[in-house]
Amino acid sequence: MLAQALPALEAARLALDDLDKNDVTEIRSFAKPPKLVQTVCECIVVLKGIKEVSWKSAKGMMSEASFLRSLKEMDVDNISQKQVARTRYDTIRDAILTCARKPT
Repeated sequence: MLAQALPALEAARLALDDLDKNDVTEIRSFAKPPKLVQTVCECIVVLKGIKEVSWKSAKGMMSEASFLRSLKEMDVDNISQKQVARTRYDTIRDAILTCARKPT
């Protein structure tokens, strides 16, 4: 599973370099986000250990001043198997790879 996850992790790290505070503000502004956006954000909620997994929680998480930095510095080696299982691995991998492939 680790071998499968590493390309998605690297794609996610590279995609973070293309995001800025304005992008996060735009995402937070969605009352009802596109499904892939909501899925990715809710997976981040799980990986950050936030108890309530919802769009509301994701928006609150993204309002933190250090949100992007916290993603870049996330200790991925300490993500639990329970968290991995809750993130619906295939869905998040596909969403990250799809977003990473889109031209800017």
